Amino acid sequence: MSDSNPLRNETQGFRAGLFFVGVVLGAVYWLSPTVGNGQGKSEDKVAKPPEKGVAVNVAAKTGVVRGRIVYQGEIPVPRLLVRQGDPSVKDSAIAAKFDIPDESLIIDPESRGVANVYVYLAERPEDWTPPENEKLEGRTVVQKGARYYPHALAARTNQRIELQNEDPLPHNTHPNPVSNVRFGQVIAPADEPQRYVFRKPEKRPFAVVCDFHTWEKCYWLITDHPFAAITDSEGRFEIAGLPQGPHTFTLWHESDDFKQRKLEVKLDAGKTTDLGSIPFQQPAE
Repeated sequence: MSDSNPLRNETQGFRAGLFFVGVVLGAVYWLSPTVGNGQGKSEDKVAKPPEKGVAVNVAAKTGVVRGRIVYQGEIPVPRLLVRQGDPSVKDSAIAAKFDIPDESLIIDPESRGVANVYVYLAERPEDWTPPENEKLEGRTVVQKGARYYPHALAARTNQRIELQNEDPLPHNTHPNPVSNVRFGQVIAPADEPQRYVFRKPEKRPFAVVCDFHTWEKCYWLITDHPFAAITDSEGRFEIAGLPQGPHTFTLWHESDDFKQRKLEVKLDAGKTTDLGSIPFQQPAE
């Protein structure tokens, strides 16, 4: 027996239509590559920028430079600044307890490498900025036996330098920067470490002396970037994280034969540029 109620027939048809549409939309939704518990693949995903705090592969966009400073010619015999037991030396009981060699030119006899050569960028690269929330650990310098340790130091602007006197006698520390304020300060025996902070970068290393012991000297370089190195005992140096492209490095050593030289280097991203042996010799007349 047929149903002759037109309203009921129309309602049932409408419901059937809604059910069909719902089935189709559900299938489309679950077959979507971005839904369905990872089912399906998307070939056109849009890369999202890294969230704040997520590590980025910096090495892929920067380069490394390395090399070795090698002495040319006959290696000179180091001279003594203070001879052990010399009674004419001020505070000789401590200051002349051991021989104090001249550290202005230290050469490894086997590799002929020259120590304490500064290799650095005199200017901060335009496309480099300090990492967010960068924290710089303090640097330590010790006065012991009327000598500074280390003999050569590189630090950043606003980075703390702590100087500790380990001798049972006073020293008068006297840095001689050019861009920053010069000062002298007496450091008593067993005193608390003295802390120094330099606000401006320096174009070249400056001497730090002791006004009480004239032979006592070291050098500090202050930069506003991390692209500075000091050669080790075999003359080696390496600087990493450099932006790609051409750079002009300054090579500086306290010896009169090797001051303020320039070195042009082109760096490729993700690669190490090895400069090999760089001769340390007297400039041509």
